[in-house]
Amino acid sequence: MNDPAGVASAADDAVRVIDALTPKIATTTWKQDDLREFMRTLAGDEDFIIRSDVASAEQTALALQSLSAALTRANPKLLKSAMTEAVDALFTELQNRNTYDPNRFVAKLRAVVVSLR
Repeated sequence: MNDPAGVASAADDAVRVIDALTPKIATTTWKQDDLREFMRTLAGDEDFIIRSDVASAEQTALALQSLSAALTRANPKLLKSAMTEAVDALFTELQNRNTYDPNRFVAKLRAVVVSLR
């Protein structure tokens, strides 16, 4: 923060990168199998969750929720599925930050993985 010009330059570089990628991102389509594989990958990274804090677990849960929402938009029957229940259960584990236990959260992530089979 002692280099305002350096910070401004880095911000300009970030804008250029984002501007170049935005059209590609906007036109990217994801197949349901891709979304499920991404969810399995996120939910299966147990080592990361065990080593991380509750904020990282929250980000993982939010990412899984977003991906499951994309799946349910394409297939509304998934609203009442084991996948949706498993993702929702992640948030019950996160309701009280003081009692968060990464081992319990990992157990709930395993249920997400199983629900995607």
